[in-house]
Amino acid sequence: MFSHLLALFEQNSSPHHIRLVLVSGAIKTKQIISYLLSLIQTLKTALTMFLETENFFEFFKSMPSSVCILMVIPILMFTAPAACSHEFPVFRVQQFDLNGVKFGSRAAAINLEARSILADNLIRRCAVVRGIKVNIDIINKAINDGLSGLLILIPKELSSISEENLQNLKQLEIDLLETQVPIPVYFSYETEDALNLYEEITSTASGYAAPSAFKAMTSVAVANSFHFATDGGESKQLNDFPIISLAGKLTGQGLEDQLPTVVVTTHYDSFGVVPKLSKGLDSTASGVIALLELARLFSNLYEKRSVQPKYNMLFLLSGGGKFNYQGTKKWIEDNVESSEFSLLAEAEYVLCIDAIGKGTDLNLHVSKPPKEGTQGFALVQDLQQVMSEQFSNSKLNVIHKKINMAEEMLPWEHERFSLRRVPAGTISHHSKPTHRGSIFDNEINSKELKKNIKVIGEGLARHIFNLTGKGFSNRVEVFSGGLSVDNDHIDSWIEHLSKEPRSQQLITKDHKLLAAFEETMNRYLTDVRRIASKADKKDPEFVFYDVYDAKMNVYSVKPALFDLFLAVGIASYLGVVYLMFENFHRVIDLFPKPVANGKSH
Repeated sequence: MFSHLLALFEQNSSPHHIRLVLVSGAIKTKQIISYLLSLIQTLKTALTMFLETENFFEFFKSMPSSVCILMVIPILMFTAPAACSHEFPVFRVQQFDLNGVKFGSRAAAINLEARSILADNLIRRCAVVRGIKVNIDIINKAINDGLSGLLILIPKELSSISEENLQNLKQLEIDLLETQVPIPVYFSYETEDALNLYEEITSTASGYAAPSAFKAMTSVAVANSFHFATDGGESKQLNDFPIISLAGKLTGQGLEDQLPTVVVTTHYDSFGVVPKLSKGLDSTASGVIALLELARLFSNLYEKRSVQPKYNMLFLLSGGGKFNYQGTKKWIEDNVESSEFSLLAEAEYVLCIDAIGKGTDLNLHVSKPPKEGTQGFALVQDLQQVMSEQFSNSKLNVIHKKINMAEEMLPWEHERFSLRRVPAGTISHHSKPTHRGSIFDNEINSKELKKNIKVIGEGLARHIFNLTGKGFSNRVEVFSGGLSVDNDHIDSWIEHLSKEPRSQQLITKDHKLLAAFEETMNRYLTDVRRIASKADKKDPEFVFYDVYDAKMNVYSVKPALFDLFLAVGIASYLGVVYLMFENFHRVIDLFPKPVANGKSH
């Protein structure tokens, strides 16, 4: 290092200002000694100036530059600001209010020292944990012990972990969603850098459990510590946030208001503990794909006058499904509760599509079993006949569950319609209500999805064309040949919806995904329009907050104990310099005195 310094202590015109010029190998021993003697003389002069100067700042202003360098450089070397050693994206846990109840993480900003969650002192600390090694009880205990921030690492590829660990992660997600967490909580993926950081933070904690106090103190003092800081501030409430739904229709042959109507609905939003990581491929990207494909299939039938059925079909792609079906509620209020004529109010049946991207069997959930002789009963029979005749290895079951009026959260979308006495049912591969979604819902069985779309499409077609009543065989396929289910269309939507999250807070009115849905529906349906639902200002049913992700800056720093040792070291250094000043004459005597003829005494 010193061989590259080219400007230090070359004597100036002023006797008190010196610059050194050091060229490696070019200065003889006698010259080095001479420079050192000059430096010591300068230090002594500086001390004299300090003792005679009343103004501290005037002293430094007139101090020789060499002395400033000598006294300041060691301090700067040890107290330089910490550099950012790591930088990676993190994703914040949900924060929302629903029906007056607060859920999720209620804070967003982190500027804390990192520590293992098992450390003794967690006050004003941010813990780093692996999701497969922690549960809600450990987290709650840490929060009670003063924990102020939490970073949870999860694997990016779920295939790399055991089924037991996967179930633990899903349970942790459910537990975090069912409670209010007072501290900022973030998730991030287990990259190599993140895991190395986790291991280093965890190993540092072992120093606190050393066999002796001295060993513990020295271990902590020499170890690196890490400081976490997010680049965003605290979250803010999103006022007047609109939940957008899309509705379109196919009008049958005849007078629209005199024709029976069948309704097909689903919701497009996904849900999980982290909005930015919630893709929701099964729940309910599968429902979205099914609705768009059904719209395409039936538009081919309705565009030909010769085969156009005497039935209206309504299609609703609603928003806010994971938040108690807010978009569906708004659509019902605008139609069923309106004094004007509405096709929805006179609908024979509403078929709500939930998760149909997995499983071999389908289940039709109803609040009230359809009575024999009604059109709803006939539709259910058509669906069951198609399943049994065309896919004999699968079944379509009808599951009856009354609406629990004591619960504010509705488990199924059809209950919104049943509350308004509109016949409805929800079709899903789930046999019972499940949690609203998961960040681990990242897979879909395209083969099962295509089969289920075919079953729903054939069942609806048999019903609106009355094929059963006309004596057609149950094996007759309406959607075959050129009218078949379009596998490419389905696969392209699977790929598209798997690329980005669809949490409702992220879907603004100008979101490109809404534009894509709207464009597709306009291609196949008529009278496509948007329905905006906003929370009441006085008594809001839902409230969303911003700050969904951040950049985590990780600074490598020394612990407070190291600062204590450093202060002692600097004080000792300055003390030595002071003693040199006081005993300058003794220091001079240690060096041989040069004489005129080059000989020394």
